[in-house]
Amino acid sequence: MRMSTPDKANAMDDIAAAAAMQDDSPAARPPRLHALRLPVKAAERPDWQRRLGAMAILEHLGVELDLSDEHAVRLRLTRRGPAHQGGLGTAALNGAIIAGMMDCAMSVAGILHFKGRTCGTVQLSIQFMKPVRMAEPVLECYAVRKAPGMVFLEAHLLDAGGRSSASASGVVAVASLRNGSAASAQDANWLAPAGLLPPLECA
Repeated sequence: MRMSTPDKANAMDDIAAAAAMQDDSPAARPPRLHALRLPVKAAERPDWQRRLGAMAILEHLGVELDLSDEHAVRLRLTRRGPAHQGGLGTAALNGAIIAGMMDCAMSVAGILHFKGRTCGTVQLSIQFMKPVRMAEPVLECYAVRKAPGMVFLEAHLLDAGGRSSASASGVVAVASLRNGSAASAQDANWLAPAGLLPPLECA
């Protein structure tokens, strides 16, 4: 049975109300007790923010990168277009945009934790807990565990009260590049193919 647009909007409001009743749950307040520190010196973060923030996908999503926190990668949605609107006839943010923000934040975190080496998201699991209607929501992503060649991450799209409207867990791994020797792949950096400056050294 199809739902009319008003029915869809009412359904979304019901979902939001149910989620609001759960705001005191542990998932509603994202924990950061086990967040790993980003291995980047404070003085070098502005350069990393400028370089990584220049990725075309971030411009496409309408987000800006913030690396001011010593633990978290932050993305703030600052520009919206028709594609950002959700598919249920409401002003809520489209889930595809949220998923893209989660993926990008985790990729940036992986690049930083592996000192600029080319990385990719190999696993991503998302929970959409309530509609996101804020004009400029902020996504926060941080690593919780690191192993050889991979890092385990969490991400949360936060509302005005700092509670999570959507959350994700994921794994980012160092990429094995096929063009070139194994030795060159070990030192490969995503910035080189983009024609940008050589990477900064991380602490």
